Amino acid sequence: MLENIVFIELKRRGKNIFYHSNKKECDFIIKEKLTIMEAYQETTSISDITVKNREIDGLIEALNIYNLSQGYILTEDDEDELTISNKRIIIYPVWKWLLSV
Repeated sequence: MLENIVFIELKRRGKNIFYHSNKKECDFIIKEKLTIMEAYQETTSISDITVKNREIDGLIEALNIYNLSQGYILTEDDEDELTISNKRIIIYPVWKWLLSV
């Protein structure tokens, strides 16, 4: 359900949405004209280290492939900011993200 909420909001904001799948996966890649601009993962929680690592690994792969400096992991309640391999990862509750237009 959380993934559907994020998808619908991205569409409402007029974003062109794609999915990244290579060795890892990233839920939402946002393209404006011919340029990839943003990358998002979504998960209920990152309290489980296996889930956290999976989400971060998929996001980092997408950030590297599309030459982006930061990406987002949207969750129910978790909030944090990480720097991994010179990439900024913003972990943000989806409800706050929905209010940030």
